[in-house]
Amino acid sequence: MQYLFLILLVGCSINVKKKCGEANWLAVGEYDGRAGNDRAVVKTYQKECHDVGIDVDTVMYLRGYERGIRMFCTYETGYELGLEGKRVNVKCPKKFEKGFYRGYNSGKQLYQTRNY
Repeated sequence: MQYLFLILLVGCSINVKKKCGEANWLAVGEYDGRAGNDRAVVKTYQKECHDVGIDVDTVMYLRGYERGIRMFCTYETGYELGLEGKRVNVKCPKKFEKGFYRGYNSGKQLYQTRNY
């Protein structure tokens, strides 16, 4: 049983090392931004990759994240999230914040009307 755990542990380490080493950090950041993930998720990547001896290209990650979050922070996305009754924990750039929350509030009003 101990050997199985050790094999799994080494396998996970190799997998993380491969992912960190081959990551396109611009694309990873853009994906996270488009998904509306908190930009602080990069800290998780930094820790995981650091643990296997690889540095995250944080500059490229954040560049991609900013591109992706602008695509997420739209009136339409806000409306869909509100319509589904989902909570929003993302910080949109000032330029896009107003439209996003206007959509979110419109969708949320309709959600509440349908569900109460």
